Amino acid sequence: MFSFAKYKFNAISQELIFQLALSLIKGVGPNTAKKLIAYCGGPEAFFKEKIVNLKKIPTIGNVLANQ
Repeated sequence: MFSFAKYKFNAISQELIFQLALSLIKGVGPNTAKKLIAYCGGPEAFFKEKIVNLKKIPTIGNVLANQ
């Protein structure tokens, strides 16, 4: 897993990096990204969420959750 520990990013920079990473996932457009962020509580939280919980998000499904 990527760690910010050795880099000096502020909280806003970290948030933007996770938003960018989320937007680069195949099959995730603006609407899906908003759903994922709303469900998980933020872009970083999405990447820390367990796959089993991501599969519970309506319209996400197994394929997207496993990417």
